Amino acid sequence: MKTKILVYQLFVLCTLTVIFTACKEEEEEPADPNNGTVTDSDGNSYPTIKIGNQWWMSENLKTTSFRNGEDIPKLAGSGEWASTGEAAYCNFENDSVNAEVYGCLYNWHATVDGRKICPEGWHVPNDDNWTTLIEFLGGEQVAGGKLKQTGTEYWNSPNTDATNESGFVALPGGVRSPISGFFAGLGTTGSWWSTSVQNADYSFVWGLTSSNGAISHYDLNKNSGLSVRCVKD
Repeated sequence: MKTKILVYQLFVLCTLTVIFTACKEEEEEPADPNNGTVTDSDGNSYPTIKIGNQWWMSENLKTTSFRNGEDIPKLAGSGEWASTGEAAYCNFENDSVNAEVYGCLYNWHATVDGRKICPEGWHVPNDDNWTTLIEFLGGEQVAGGKLKQTGTEYWNSPNTDATNESGFVALPGGVRSPISGFFAGLGTTGSWWSTSVQNADYSFVWGLTSSNGAISHYDLNKNSGLSVRCVKD
């Protein structure tokens, strides 16, 4: 009888040891608190990264619908793109393959439309959001390199000073002209909207190039087609 009790006690002890070890291993491998994902209204999932005290998408937005499910107008023709005063998007060179890699290009009107293009709990950044990001990364003269994806698979050579140490994974999605509707800059230029406005016709933009490690702050016509990143509310 004593032998049976001893065997049973050993069995219980071994079982508890296995359970405790498994739980401990799970506790020792927590999810990375500085990474996550977010999903847009089309069902596209984006990796996210915490940079300083802000959460940013680490891919360009590619939704084709507003948060409420309504379609964002897709304007392929040069004339209709240049003349619209409403929210619109397109793909670089009107090729959906480009959108899969670099995201869509949006005009400024889409970024401030009341139906929202960013997922719930996220928004298109204003200049304050961008400035906070850039200052955390050391200022405009060096932050660009810390934002850019490394190598020359996407950025044209020389992709100067690119380290992507921030995890932002900035890609050169190019731009669309607000005048002619023509496309330019794929591989050499990445430009992102700010919702902060300069005047009735121009809004501020933050841009990177393959030729240096700085990030530039300037303004463009609101009918320009640019990339969009979302930042958490």
